[in-house]
Amino acid sequence: MAGEDIWHLIVRLEEASEGGRLLDAQVWAAILPREGICIDGYGLPPVGAYYEYEADEDSADGSVDMFVIFSPAIRHRRARRKAPLFTTSLDTALPGEDIIAVQAPLAGRAKWLAFAIAGDSPDAAMSYAATEPLARRAAALRAMAAKQDAHDDARRVLDLAKIELQAHDRAVAAMNLATGNQES
Repeated sequence: MAGEDIWHLIVRLEEASEGGRLLDAQVWAAILPREGICIDGYGLPPVGAYYEYEADEDSADGSVDMFVIFSPAIRHRRARRKAPLFTTSLDTALPGEDIIAVQAPLAGRAKWLAFAIAGDSPDAAMSYAATEPLARRAAALRAMAAKQDAHDDARRVLDLAKIELQAHDRAVAAMNLATGNQES
């Protein structure tokens, strides 16, 4: 799921009055891997392809469609499976979910509060939601999304550094060519 979409899903979880099968399917579609082993052990996608998962309004029964994407024009539906009960059960957690604290609604506050951390990050993600499972899943997704955003930011910084280094190398090569100096 794209970064912007994950934040929209978090908002839907936090605004929902209760969990449900459509939300379960949307959460599952958001966290399933795009590469590597997929649901039901279908294995690796063909070289150059990747997995994509969809949970739309037809997913009210909690079903997620799995597609193998070979190119933007070639999509092959491979499976349709039921999502775990992420938003209605405390027994089903997200992979890597690390909830460090949960607080029941207090007087004057009608929502549950959950705190989660992602990996070795010292920062906690916080989420308010109508039920404990919704608060837990939303906090876990917030932590995962924040970790992914930080990873994406680091990757962008490295990409910019590579571009600057390449530009520097081209400028040095052009200067050497102009001066007749063959050393770099």
